[in-house]
Amino acid sequence: FSGKPINVGNDGKILHLIEQICEEYRAKEDNYIYAMKMYLSLMLLLLERKDRLLQKGKSLISGVDFTDIYIDKVVQYVSENYKQNIFIDDIANYIGLSKGYLQRLFKKRAGLTLVDYIIRYRIQESCKLLLETNYSIYEIAGQVGFFDLKHFYNKFKELLNQTPKQYRKQNCEINIKNGSQGGNNGI
Repeated sequence: FSGKPINVGNDGKILHLIEQICEEYRAKEDNYIYAMKMYLSLMLLLLERKDRLLQKGKSLISGVDFTDIYIDKVVQYVSENYKQNIFIDDIANYIGLSKGYLQRLFKKRAGLTLVDYIIRYRIQESCKLLLETNYSIYEIAGQVGFFDLKHFYNKFKELLNQTPKQYRKQNCEINIKNGSQGGNNGI
C-alpha cells in the first residue's frame, strides 16, 4: 500500500465484502472468525490492487514540477476544466501570458507539452472512474473530456499499454458466494 487512504466510493465489491464481514459477525455461525478473515483478506487484496492501479495512473503526471506559480495555475485550470474542451488560448488568457510563451514555459518547466499534460491528466482521472464506478467506457471518456472514443482508446493504450477495458478487468469482481467472476456493468 502507498499508505494513503483509498476512496472506495461506491465500489460494490469492497462494500459487499464489508457487508459480508458484518453479516458473519452478527450471525456468529460455526467458524465465523475464519469466514471474516477470508472476506477481510479478499478486501485487502482488492484494496492493494486498486491502490497499485491508482498509483500507476498517478505516475502519468508525476514528473511535473508544481512549484512554479504559472505551472500551478495551469494545473488548477486543467483540474477545474478537464471535463470540457480546453483551448491553450483560454489557459493563456486565464494566466495572463501569451499562448506561445505559456507553451514554451510549460514545456521547459514540466518536461512535457501542455497538450500532453491535459491528456495525461484526463487519462489519470479516467483510471479513477474505471476503478470506482460502473460507468461505461464511453461515458467515462466523455466525463473526462474525450469526446472521440477512438482518440480516448488510442491515448489510453499509448500511455498505459492496455485498453481501458483491460485496465478495469485487472480489478475484476469476484462473487464470493458462488465463486464465479462477474463483469462490470456498462462494458
